[in-house]
Amino acid sequence: MNLEHICQKLVILPSAEKLVQAILALEEKTRLNTIALMWSCWEARNKANAREKKREASEVAYIARALVSDIDNITPELKKCNSRRQKRWNPPPSELLKINIDGAFFEDHKNGGWGFIVRDHDGSAILAGAGKLTVVHDAMCAEA
Repeated sequence: MNLEHICQKLVILPSAEKLVQAILALEEKTRLNTIALMWSCWEARNKANAREKKREASEVAYIARALVSDIDNITPELKKCNSRRQKRWNPPPSELLKINIDGAFFEDHKNGGWGFIVRDHDGSAILAGAGKLTVVHDAMCAEA
């Protein structure tokens, strides 16, 4: 993905805020590749922490490239859909990002899931993620 120079710049930043600012300043394609690679690394680390099979670096990169490809293929369709939808989301001021989160709870199995999306003032997705919750006692716990 040829992002080594980007990773070297990002890893030395002193805070998450500076990291996000640096990523947002990247050219659009580089930004998307960087976010996809970060997500793929994060997912691989979580799977390793859960004692699932560790992924090789080549697998992590492949998953990131596949994610970017999927996004590239979906984007034109989403732009068409977004132009027809009523706007219900309230954007943040231009200097801030907005994070929307949600949780799910499955009472039968006492498990659930979570998800989030970070968007800028234009509504463009900056970062998103989702995961499983293996032990959840109720809906309030999943939302928390």
